[in-house]
Amino acid sequence: MFMNIEEKKKGEALRRAIERSPHSPADIARLFRVTPQAVNNWLKRGASAKHGAELGTLLDIEPNKISAAETTFYNIEEPKAIYGKITIKRLPLISEVQAGNWHEAIDRFQPGDAEEWVVTTGNFSESSFALTVKGDSMTSQTPPSIPHGSTILVDPAIQPEHGKLVVAKLTDSNEVTFKRLSIDGPRKYLEPLNKEYERMEVNGNCEIIGVVKQFITNL
Repeated sequence: MFMNIEEKKKGEALRRAIERSPHSPADIARLFRVTPQAVNNWLKRGASAKHGAELGTLLDIEPNKISAAETTFYNIEEPKAIYGKITIKRLPLISEVQAGNWHEAIDRFQPGDAEEWVVTTGNFSESSFALTVKGDSMTSQTPPSIPHGSTILVDPAIQPEHGKLVVAKLTDSNEVTFKRLSIDGPRKYLEPLNKEYERMEVNGNCEIIGVVKQFITNL
């Protein structure tokens, strides 16, 4: 069967979108629960109509540019379930967090201010957001180690517990820090993973605004 020019263009657009994303064709096959051969066919002719919208959301491209037929375009800020359990969601990258020192950050309740978005298939609440780590206070010789430049995915709906990695905010400003929460009886501390930094006691000077569920690090 010969491909028409339109099919070839859609396949090439899909290939370029995947190359720009952090996902490989194998990842796409796993997420959409199709065979690798099916993804190879999409790269030649464009995606199938029923997968076009979900692929568009995942790869940040209009579905009609990569799909063999017109599909509905879903708002990139809304989660879209794929076959029940896997959800593709975009979290706003709203600011940078200084991992080691306090740093100015915009309020998490203004996600519309974000110019960048982070794609995840994790289960996050609607108020979740992403931050970029600066500094080496959360870099460790043993896992977990979150180096400078990593992106952390934060969910304010999760209850902060002992041992959780958290983002904390000063009560009288928008300054935030990224640490591990340590609870010792009635006392609470924010501890760096890097032993060269000192821990900070939580004594009413700050509030926990979210728990870190995932992080992304470029190799």
